[in-house]
Amino acid sequence: MLNLNDDCLLYIITFLRRNDQVQLKRVCLRLNNLINLYWRHKYKRWSSYDQHCQGNDSFLWMVYHLHDHIEELNLGCLHTEHMDILGSFVFENTHTLVVDAEIVHTEALNEVPKAFPNLNRIDLVGNISLNVVAEMKYLSELKLDYVLYEGDFRLEPIFTNLKLRKFSFGYTRGIPQELCVNDINTITHCQTLEELSTNAELLDMIAEKLLELKNLRLIGCFVHLHDVTYRNIYDTIIDLFNARIHTLISDSLLSYFPMHILPKMPYLKKWIMKDRFMSRYDKITLEKSLPQLEELVLINPKHIKPINSDNYEMMDEEYLDLNIIELISACKNLKVLGVPLEWLNEELSLKKLYNLLKEQSEWKSHRLIVKCFTQSFNYNNTERLQKSYGDQMNITVTAYPKEEIDRYTLHYFCERLFEIHFNKPVD
Repeated sequence: MLNLNDDCLLYIITFLRRNDQVQLKRVCLRLNNLINLYWRHKYKRWSSYDQHCQGNDSFLWMVYHLHDHIEELNLGCLHTEHMDILGSFVFENTHTLVVDAEIVHTEALNEVPKAFPNLNRIDLVGNISLNVVAEMKYLSELKLDYVLYEGDFRLEPIFTNLKLRKFSFGYTRGIPQELCVNDINTITHCQTLEELSTNAELLDMIAEKLLELKNLRLIGCFVHLHDVTYRNIYDTIIDLFNARIHTLISDSLLSYFPMHILPKMPYLKKWIMKDRFMSRYDKITLEKSLPQLEELVLINPKHIKPINSDNYEMMDEEYLDLNIIELISACKNLKVLGVPLEWLNEELSLKKLYNLLKEQSEWKSHRLIVKCFTQSFNYNNTERLQKSYGDQMNITVTAYPKEEIDRYTLHYFCERLFEIHFNKPVD
């Protein structure tokens, strides 16, 4: 067997069970190195949600044999005894850690810097002391999510000691008492910060301070039923960053999209809309609000319904078909349109859209790209639609963008209200 070249031996190794691979490592140095090479590639990413990685035996095998090889580790739902085992090993090459440590004792999480000394990204559900996080000197991306933070939970150590690029912080049961105004305002010490996402009430406290972060390019806002300020946070953030905003992702499940903010973003280029409802709007004002919009993507809602207030019963049914066309027709410079494939019926007729395009002189210089999102891709759908409308529109059928279906939904029923992308200020 040892007369075979390395490629042949590696191929044979792929057919062996994990415990047989462990035994083979002990035969000689060459086989030990080859199996290490195989593990380094096969187990570069480990997730306890993968079928072959589930169960306590798989967890123990991973800890004992792969701690030198894993680069991205998703531990799923962690128990305190598992954290105790992890603390006895060093995952020197692991740079990304994703873990739900809701039921792990806070003291046990103090072992994280010791077990994972070279982390640059953490996605953690759990109550961890931020003094412990501040010890992770290579950390650049931090996402924290929990119901109620208790104990020593001041943000100042991480803003002062770490060079964070991305920081996401969500909670669902009241703002932590330790986050007094002076503490949260230390966010200005973290001048490396490029992306910030947090709850509406906390975002409202620091909104004006964010102007001092010269590298900031993204702000995300979470809401839950206990937030009391989220209705005003749209206006606050957009009033501060209005002319710099180029992309808006709106995603309200609790209320409706406030259409009055659109005129405040004169250079908006891309709008990904996942809201279930929109507020009542004036058609003329709408046409003046979106002249620069080049990409409009409608992803989540089954219907977009204009309403007067929080009372969902005050819906005017006549707008069910009309408002989508009105929204699209207001975008005089539209180049890309994304809609769910199931909308291509009475609610959004391609025939209506086709006739609208012919009337819009601004669209005659280019063919509109139409992306039809679906859960199950079928090439015949694309072919049929292209055959019918291909001379005016470039139509494709594609899967829903995964990053928008899953993005920034927090663990404890805390949903994203919006995410805005903007340019850095001109010096």
